[in-house]
Amino acid sequence: MRKITTAITAILLAAMMTAGISAYDAETAEKQADALNQMGLFKGTENGYDLDKVPTRAQSSVMLVRFLGKEEEALSLEYTAPFNDVDDWAKPYIQYLWQNGLANGYGDGTYGAEDPCTAQMYATIVLRVLGYSDKDAKDFTYDKAIEFATEKGLECPAEGFLRGDMVGMTYSALSMETADGEYERLADRLAADGTISEEQSGTIVSGLRVERK
Repeated sequence: MRKITTAITAILLAAMMTAGISAYDAETAEKQADALNQMGLFKGTENGYDLDKVPTRAQSSVMLVRFLGKEEEALSLEYTAPFNDVDDWAKPYIQYLWQNGLANGYGDGTYGAEDPCTAQMYATIVLRVLGYSDKDAKDFTYDKAIEFATEKGLECPAEGFLRGDMVGMTYSALSMETADGEYERLADRLAADGTISEEQSGTIVSGLRVERK
């Protein structure tokens, strides 16, 4: 089964290499979502991937926890985060991000769980996952998150933010070097952690982009 899954992932990635992806494209986004799904890093909704929908902050939190391969750990956590606007289904994921310093609320007891997630918000958390810190402006500041992320190689949408953009940024992050320089690609760290296989890590192609027009 593992060989079959790896083969399917390789086929999907090969298809993406030949696709025109200079702007947001539903077909390309679907293929990237399929590739991440095969790796166990992304799941859809009851309506499928919903790549043309705007993600909420809660949905992006779920995406990031799965991306890190920490869903099982998250689901075992007791909810102690100081946010009073989080539905039960999202609490384990937001708890994990909060207690690991990867996500914060608005400072007024709310997380804004149902608020739209923006590219700036998502870029900030992806940078934290990579090991960069915005605490006391050590590496970057929130208002410069997209600029800093782009400089480091993260493919960010030119405008707007859809679930397809979230998928594209997640896929792009797999090819980025971790902040400490220990891994040339985040995918290699995920493979070392056992989140994805070595074969799956080897199929990650850098330079793929999904942007909105």
